[in-house]
Amino acid sequence: MSEDDLLAAVDELRGLQEELLTQLETAAVMYADLAESTRYKEERGHIRGIAKNIQFNTMVSETLTDRAAELAEDGLIDEWDVVKYMGDEVMAYFTGEEPSRAAVDVAKEIQTCLRGRNQKQQDSLEESHAKIGINTGEVLFARYHDAAPEDPQGLPVDVAARLTSLAKPGQILVGKTVAEGFQYAGDIRLGDRVTRNLRGIKEPIELLEVDWGDGLKNIATKESQSISTIDANPSAVERYIEEHDLLSKEGRIDLSLYTFETLAATMRSQLTRADTDLQFRILVRNPAADRLKADHVRGSMRTIREILQKNENLQFSVRFYDSAPMLRTYAFHPTAAAQPLGLCGIYKYDSSAPSNFVGAEDNQLIVCEGSSVMEEKLLDVHTSRFRYEWNEQSEDRALIFDLDGLLIDTMPAYEEAWLSAFRQFGLTNVPGRIFYEREGEASQTTVREVYEEYRGDEPSEEIVTAMITRRDEVLDDLYEPTFFPYAETLIERLSDKNMQLCLVTGSEDLEGKFGDDMAFLDAFDHVVTGADKSAHDSAQNPFSQALDLLDMAPEQCRVIENAPLGVEAAQAAGIPTMVVNDNSPLPARRFEEMDVLRVFSDLQEAASVLMLMDTNASPDRLLEIID
Repeated sequence: MSEDDLLAAVDELRGLQEELLTQLETAAVMYADLAESTRYKEERGHIRGIAKNIQFNTMVSETLTDRAAELAEDGLIDEWDVVKYMGDEVMAYFTGEEPSRAAVDVAKEIQTCLRGRNQKQQDSLEESHAKIGINTGEVLFARYHDAAPEDPQGLPVDVAARLTSLAKPGQILVGKTVAEGFQYAGDIRLGDRVTRNLRGIKEPIELLEVDWGDGLKNIATKESQSISTIDANPSAVERYIEEHDLLSKEGRIDLSLYTFETLAATMRSQLTRADTDLQFRILVRNPAADRLKADHVRGSMRTIREILQKNENLQFSVRFYDSAPMLRTYAFHPTAAAQPLGLCGIYKYDSSAPSNFVGAEDNQLIVCEGSSVMEEKLLDVHTSRFRYEWNEQSEDRALIFDLDGLLIDTMPAYEEAWLSAFRQFGLTNVPGRIFYEREGEASQTTVREVYEEYRGDEPSEEIVTAMITRRDEVLDDLYEPTFFPYAETLIERLSDKNMQLCLVTGSEDLEGKFGDDMAFLDAFDHVVTGADKSAHDSAQNPFSQALDLLDMAPEQCRVIENAPLGVEAAQAAGIPTMVVNDNSPLPARRFEEMDVLRVFSDLQEAASVLMLMDTNASPDRLLEIID
């Protein structure tokens, strides 16, 4: 190239530069990134991960568009658009009178919407948390073809992207130009200015955190590396939990069996008194695979049952694994925390010890509180085995519940109504207990057989009709929907665990049965009504109908009953049955003679078994371990 050609090229570039400078426009650029989407794909699968990304991007776009339209009507902005989607990330811009204020307002709306949705999730991994970065400055809008949105280019865009990478889940980070762009008011305030070196950007950048109503999380530097340890003994673990107040914060605690043993050794009383919703997930070495620990496993399962019976605020789920013992790890996932906390075990090897490792008193636990990359990675290493075992070994389960006399305390009213019906025809010698024996039977059958037994002849059709009418009249006067203690909590907890639930009831007027509590039925996947439990044939047997609705084999299900006829019908359908014998004159031996799996005195006792049935061990094996 000649010197003249080179000078001509330089002049052309200068002209292009001057033209571009005249096209620069001030805009606020925002990125919203779905946190931990890669981890979600690893744990729940690629397809579910893609679906979650799509749901997140759709929610962000709809929220952004709706709020930006309102801000445009208020005159804060002239234009806005979602520029592009990058997997689990959304990029948008705002221009006009107050683009910085508009961008922060939209970011707050997105975070608030996500918080509302997350509060409805029972599984913390299904929650969606946004990392948002915003920066304002002069950008060049490029358009690549007529149908494409304008794409902002320039250093402010790069800074916004880096701020998003730096942010913690649930955090909004902004450049100083955003903070200078308007006056903050209401529930929006700013944290202190800090200076950070951002990847790929030469000069340090001043940035701030926005408190949008969720408190300041502090700006994540991920620069300092720190490690601290505590002794692995129960006392030291108890001190750590109490110092961090971890039993009074909603969330999930993941433990291996041995860490639960440590926890229960000193904190059983605190666990039985804890008044915050806590979910414990415990991985247990199959006692058949580790006979040395079999007694420990059974002792711990009994402890879990004891805690469940005393504290309805707590939830426990258990999985059994056959492989080598896990690393000793406590992982705490408070609902409101951006990062989990953890205690990771360090084992001292000793070939003379039974398991080649010495006891907890000579071991240490690394404290991981998410303040550095090292801690996050170490905790992830320890919990990855937990996540694998937990997700690989889960199985479907179904529980089929009777209603009257089990969940709703109806039998005293039915007893009095039946006795009144028979007394009007002079039968004062009929014992009330007989109606507990015949609960679930067709009403005409009950009248005919009881009348014949205590009067000595068959009743006429008029007498049968009159008795049933009288029973219904008295029942209408006496009956008030009254749940047994713990009934609503039990069904809600089982539904939260994604257990398949079915309700079998002889009632057809469920609205009359439940009154204002009809929402209770929403927890059940299926409901069989008008069920005559004296019917054993598969076509009429209500429990066979329940199996068809659940599309499950009998061995996958368990029936929970309170009446002999219900037990007979369930067993005729091939389904193993447990009995809750609350507020009934029938003795426990009446059901034990029917070869039921268990007879519980009340629902609270039953819950200590039923709440553990969302496991990978067969129900029969679980009962063996619990025993």
